[in-house]
Amino acid sequence: SFEDFLSRMQLNGYEIKMRKYLSFKGIDDERFMRTDTLGKAYTEKSIRKRVEGIAVKNAPKRIYDNKSIKISNKKRLKSMIDDVMNEAATYDEFIKILRLKGCEIREGKRLSIRLPSAKKNVRVETLGEEYAEEMLRLFFSDRQKYNGTLEEMKSNKIDRLSSADKEYNRYAAARDVNTEIKMLNLLNKEGISSYEELVLLVEKQQKQVDIGNKNIALLKSRIAEKKEVINAIRNYWRLKPLYQQYKAIGNITDREIFRIRNGEDIRKYEMTVEVMNKSKLPDGSLPKAADLNNEISRIEKQIEDISIRQEKAKNKLSTYQNIKENVDRILFTNITNEEKLLEKAKFSYNDINISEL
Repeated sequence: SFEDFLSRMQLNGYEIKMRKYLSFKGIDDERFMRTDTLGKAYTEKSIRKRVEGIAVKNAPKRIYDNKSIKISNKKRLKSMIDDVMNEAATYDEFIKILRLKGCEIREGKRLSIRLPSAKKNVRVETLGEEYAEEMLRLFFSDRQKYNGTLEEMKSNKIDRLSSADKEYNRYAAARDVNTEIKMLNLLNKEGISSYEELVLLVEKQQKQVDIGNKNIALLKSRIAEKKEVINAIRNYWRLKPLYQQYKAIGNITDREIFRIRNGEDIRKYEMTVEVMNKSKLPDGSLPKAADLNNEISRIEKQIEDISIRQEKAKNKLSTYQNIKENVDRILFTNITNEEKLLEKAKFSYNDINISEL
């Protein structure tokens, strides 16, 4: 579900904003990023569709050469500061090297730096807490204290994320009721009354999908065989005169020279004859290319029909799997594996009272 998608993004360390636009912010990111800026397939509406298994077309990707890739001034400045921090031994040397690289430095109430190609100065604290002037000075004066402070900053950042998680969890909890009621409606619609029935239904649907995949693979291999015969027939008539010329050479040395010069075509002809001998009809004749092409068209129609049924089977399997995952998550979250087995053995969906949700 979309709510499960948001939970998984949270578990991967992202803060979430859901206002007019859906936005995410990673642990190392300076600000939130709206998903719709990534492309049409990443709007909230598109993501909801994709989670439900509905295909969404994205805008074509832009291809840049190295010269036209745009990197923000802040990212370039952070990269330069990191490099110079490793080069310099003291804070004064750090500032000196930056100036030698063409940077404009403003020291005063707040340290700001302008890259040679940039239009504006950037205050270092806007790059992140670890780039503030006091942190840069601490890096050169007391490396141990600097590392400790950096760890503390990361810990505080995680705490803030945890606080944001709680805020989101309240948002997600409001949707849990809808998720459970939706799940129960699906159970009633499918006529499922016990956990065993659901498990068997998932297994049965999975087998059906597997059989469909095998049938499609088998039909595709048959098409490949028939195309191989068509190519063999074409190569046979194209290469036969060359092979007859080769066989007609009486002198062994001349024949060997001819084979060295035309070895690839001769081998191809011999392989062609082998394929054609295997594909002879019961009366000893060879199949016609036109008949083989008609057979390929018929098999392709079979694949198309099976694929349509396969898509429906996969959607049904996805529905059953989602129901089962929701049941497992909602009803068996806080108990051990052994207790889960016992609970599942005696569980009946008819025991659930929607009013309790």
